Amino acid sequence: MKKRRPGKYRTCPECGLYGLIAEEFYTWVDKGIVRVSRLCRTCTRAHARARYAERMSDPYIKRRERERQRTWAAEKAKRDANPDRCRRYRARLKVERPSVYQQQLEDARIRRRLRNDLQGKPVRTKRALVTEPKAHRIPVAPLARVLREAERAGVIDPFDRDDGDSRAFFRVLHETDVVSVRVADRLLTRVGSALAIVYPELYA
Repeated sequence: MKKRRPGKYRTCPECGLYGLIAEEFYTWVDKGIVRVSRLCRTCTRAHARARYAERMSDPYIKRRERERQRTWAAEKAKRDANPDRCRRYRARLKVERPSVYQQQLEDARIRRRLRNDLQGKPVRTKRALVTEPKAHRIPVAPLARVLREAERAGVIDPFDRDDGDSRAFFRVLHETDVVSVRVADRLLTRVGSALAIVYPELYA
């Protein structure tokens, strides 16, 4: 039976809460790196409410915010009235500006998480689907040379079914011409080498 990783904990500097990060702190992904909020969820929401109240105490900002909300409500009504137009826009944005599209998805996830948390809905953990761009794939030949030497030295056995990386070893040695940087780094670490040694051009 597979053992689950132990949960990570953090202490909130505001209220002193010592809690599980996955349950008591907000997390988000920024340029592929998982970030964790400094304050716990309760303190984060309290600070957000305090900042909002402070901003709304200014009559100019309050009027501008009301106008923005009315504009947003009008745009939402327009989207609801013509969902096909929105789908076409999202499809075009996904093709033409994928980074903006991904950022919009991430912003929507954060807003949904905050809204559900304020409404007291249960938190559901989802595994993020990570896709690696083709630009992060490198020629397999240098890696294969190192792995063949490791195979001859008995460090690895590509046919060992009990080895979790045996399939990756076999593909690199016999099936593929390119490999992802992530997989290459993992396999080189397994045989005692490093990505910077085998692929110095990546660090040039």
